[in-house]
Amino acid sequence: MRKLFVLAGLVAAAAVVAKKLQEQNAQPVWHTPDTDPEPPLRAVPDPAPAADDQGGAGPDEALADAAEEPHTVTTPDSPLTETELPPPD
Repeated sequence: MRKLFVLAGLVAAAAVVAKKLQEQNAQPVWHTPDTDPEPPLRAVPDPAPAADDQGGAGPDEALADAAEEPHTVTTPDSPLTETELPPPD
């Protein structure tokens, strides 16, 4: 029983030392300086001319789509290819 108390005392002492070390190194999170520096202004590049973008994508996607050929329209009623599935077991 005595060893348990000694061990508990050592653990408590180590916890107190760790807490003191954390308090010395930590700055309060809630404290901010009264004069925050303004972020530097960045020059925003002009966007590339967008093609007819019906999907609402970004300019890069619109330019990539403009270079492609139109695909054939597929629906569940008129698929591009029909695949026959084997009957379930």
